Amino acid sequence: MASPVGSSSSAAAMAIVGDQRERPLTPLDAALSEAVTQHLASPPPPPPPIDDPLVNGIKALFDPTVKQTTEKLMQVHKSQLALSDELERLITQLQIYLEHSEPPAIRPTVVKLAQTSKRLAAVNVALQNIQQRLNKLFLQLSKNKTASS
Repeated sequence: MASPVGSSSSAAAMAIVGDQRERPLTPLDAALSEAVTQHLASPPPPPPPIDDPLVNGIKALFDPTVKQTTEKLMQVHKSQLALSDELERLITQLQIYLEHSEPPAIRPTVVKLAQTSKRLAAVNVALQNIQQRLNKLFLQLSKNKTASS
């Protein structure tokens, strides 16, 4: 039996992984998709009539919850398929962008920054030496000044 989901959109039956190769959906995804499609395609068979009031009461109690849960699961499944399609579209756009854009050449800038950093370190060492000499001169001048006064 052919799956309507698989025949209507090959994108829904395929997923893109990190290394950019296509792979089939996992068996669990495929089984879930098949079960959902079969559930939607054919109406459920009418249950056999039961005259037990306890069974009818429990069924009446759980039927709305089961229906609501089934509807929510169907919405989640549709949302997941839409998300998968959107991710595939984005991956395709990113691949096109990567193919047509050149990464910026930062190596020359990094080399210049490293050279500038070395020069700056050398200047800082020279300034520290000059500061030490000035401190010694001021110390000697203050000693000479106090000695001559």
